[in-house]
Amino acid sequence: MRAAKSTAPFGYALLALGALALAAIGYYAQTERLGLRDATFVTGWILLGAMVSLGLFNIRKRLSALPLGRAAYWLALHVVVGFFAVGMFVVHTGGVWPTGGYEQVLAGLFWATALSGVFGWLYQRTMPKRLSRVGYEVIYERIPAEIADLREAAENATLDGVSASGQPTLGRFYSETAEWFFQQPRFGWSHILGTGAAEQWVDQRFKTVRRLVGSQEAPALDAIEAAARQKLCVDAHYALQRSLKLWVAVHVVLTAATLSLAVWHLILVHVYAR
Repeated sequence: MRAAKSTAPFGYALLALGALALAAIGYYAQTERLGLRDATFVTGWILLGAMVSLGLFNIRKRLSALPLGRAAYWLALHVVVGFFAVGMFVVHTGGVWPTGGYEQVLAGLFWATALSGVFGWLYQRTMPKRLSRVGYEVIYERIPAEIADLREAAENATLDGVSASGQPTLGRFYSETAEWFFQQPRFGWSHILGTGAAEQWVDQRFKTVRRLVGSQEAPALDAIEAAARQKLCVDAHYALQRSLKLWVAVHVVLTAATLSLAVWHLILVHVYAR
């Protein structure tokens, strides 16, 4: 919360500057149109400059080790320039959706990039709260090792339970039900959407098998269930962190495609329109 408060004045100041700049450019473009002059070259270059600066934000994230300022300030700048680019697009095209096949493809990519950016910004703001509610912390790159450790613990507990009782009930439960769960992250959409389906699945499976095992197998079943509960937390981290990484990948691809078409559009305009 402290970081959010400290960057808020910076963000508000940037937002005010962006709004003033957009209003000034919009007034200039309208004045030029009323004077039957073409302002699209100027607004097009400004829009392209804003789009290039947005693309540079991804490079800044890859250079996090360099002393280039706090990431929170860069994010605030990225968000404000993003909204400025949306306004500049409307000023440049004279509307939300242009005419012409090529321009419409470019507009479609631009709006897809903008919407993905807004979605990601909102999603990133909710992510810390959702991860804190999991009640367990794990680094994304450590998740495969965490799952392997939990799987090994569950398998060892199963062997101990079968050895203690001499009954195949616990072994059958693990091979037919729990083994599938411990193989890899499961119930990704349930964790992302927060439906609780993963927790219900674990509750029902262990509630059913608990009625079938004896007192000698109960401690082993408790150990398997504890591993399963912990894996629910690991799976939640995997689903949420992976969804964020996938969003970044999609947003970067859309940004690259939009920039490529925008540069080509600029070349065509300067070659054929003048």
